[in-house]
Amino acid sequence: MARNDSQDNVNQNRRRLLQAMGAAGAAGLAGCSGLGGNGNGNGDGGGLPDDLQQQLSDGFEEAGFETPWEGEIITNENPERVQWAQVIQEELNATEFFDIELNQFEWTTYVGRVLAEDSAEDEALVCLGWSAGWDPDAYIRNLFHSDQHTPACCNVNHFTDEEIDNLIDDGTSTTDIDERAGIYEDAQEAIVQASPMSFVRYGEEIDAFRSAAVEGWQTYPINGGKYYSVYAPWAGVHAEVTGDNAGEEGELIATFSADVANTDPTEQNDTTSTMSTNLVYEGLMGVDYDGEPQMVLAEDLEQVSDTEYVFTLREGVQFHPSEEFDFDGREMTAEDVKFSWERYLGTTREADVGDWLGVPDTPEGESADSFEGTLTVEDDYTLRVELPEVYAPFQFTVGDGLIVPREAGEDGPLDLSTEPIGTGPYRFDDYDPDELWRLSAFDDHWYDGSGDVPADQPIETATFRIITESSAREAALRGGDVDLAQPPQGSVSALQEESDFTVTSRIAGGFDMFIYPMNAETPFQSQDVRLAVNRLINRPGIVSAVYDGIGTPAYSPISPLAGSFTSEEFNQRMGDEYSRYYGAE
Repeated sequence: MARNDSQDNVNQNRRRLLQAMGAAGAAGLAGCSGLGGNGNGNGDGGGLPDDLQQQLSDGFEEAGFETPWEGEIITNENPERVQWAQVIQEELNATEFFDIELNQFEWTTYVGRVLAEDSAEDEALVCLGWSAGWDPDAYIRNLFHSDQHTPACCNVNHFTDEEIDNLIDDGTSTTDIDERAGIYEDAQEAIVQASPMSFVRYGEEIDAFRSAAVEGWQTYPINGGKYYSVYAPWAGVHAEVTGDNAGEEGELIATFSADVANTDPTEQNDTTSTMSTNLVYEGLMGVDYDGEPQMVLAEDLEQVSDTEYVFTLREGVQFHPSEEFDFDGREMTAEDVKFSWERYLGTTREADVGDWLGVPDTPEGESADSFEGTLTVEDDYTLRVELPEVYAPFQFTVGDGLIVPREAGEDGPLDLSTEPIGTGPYRFDDYDPDELWRLSAFDDHWYDGSGDVPADQPIETATFRIITESSAREAALRGGDVDLAQPPQGSVSALQEESDFTVTSRIAGGFDMFIYPMNAETPFQSQDVRLAVNRLINRPGIVSAVYDGIGTPAYSPISPLAGSFTSEEFNQRMGDEYSRYYGAE
């Protein structure tokens, strides 16, 4: 494979990482790689223990490949992700089995490659992060269910396992929480044993802001909802800026770590795009900072039976106007909700609605004409939802179907990929690619001040500077150019000790992952190879050296955030049985 133009930058970054770690850190992190050894095994294959050496040999023979296999690891330009990718690359190349190069790409190019229709045939090993939520289904369905092969959703390597499919389906059709927990434990272990990917780290959501500039900020544990704290009356939170803020009076200046790729909710497949519009679009429900479902555009929900729900919508909810599309805005009705949900059919975000409305089987290459469930508009403010089968996480996920005006249909005047138009507390204001994204307060937002949040948005303008380098984001924060940013992991401790800054954090809903090209013509078609590489990943070392001790080594897919469905003991058992780093033995 040809090396990407950014290979020199990769090498430079790797040298900086090793210099920053120091000799002791490098040896501890890389274990038996060329950066250091521990004397395990017979000295062959880079110091691998005998059983691991044999497992790799058997796997290569089973897959029909000679050694070393020349391959590629791909990642985006996120510096921490590049660093742990470099560590894994070094471990693999220190054996006799691999000759791996590392290439990094600009975010939109990277996402386009990873989620492409032919991604299953891509021979690259993929470094990626997954942001999920409070319910266990969000961690495994889109990545591992055979219905979610790209481009339908995010099963990148087209992993297929009938037993796992059945467990995932059983998990959503079972309402008893203890029974569900048992199902998801079985599903997780089956996934870890099959190893279509390696789980690397459960992260933390961290925000740093200038103490004299921002008040009332709370960190949301789901990355896509990072900026709910600006103003989310349904969750009982809002923030304010003071006279010391970086922007004009009433303006918050924050940051994005990547450019905005798409503003149409049915096509948003990256976290930054979701963050850019989570104050613009709203769903009928949301999940607050304590993990409790709350009403948003719905005023009430009646569960008629295990599969039937009736929503009563808020009256007087207004859509944002648009000068570009000559749209004056109007009141939202149940017809808009029905339209919005049906609009997800056949898109890359189909699962956001299809998981509970059901997508019928169709011949390969064809899309369904309708969902299996039914949506009945009874009047302007009443919508009846009949699911095809029981869906336990319904109240946690129904809000993923974001509501837009009917005028965004194929024959309508609105193009949401050009301008996002929703009902949220902020409306689109300005966008300069690779530079900034700006929202302004929507004066006709539905909230009337009846709760603990003020009726009018204290922050009038939210400006997000697009700064891809974490060190540059920190410099902008320290220099007073921005009010709030995601700091580099290695700078968190220092910022916490300085009174000028406040750091808030929560355990994150998601994980970092290393995806194997198991359906392409590679050695990773062999389960033995995948399980062996699991043991070449020094997760504790990565957490310590790359993330400055922030986060937790991940050996299974469900984050501790969904604590009713996993545990520290279960995660550690998965590590001990399937993924324990060979250098720790």
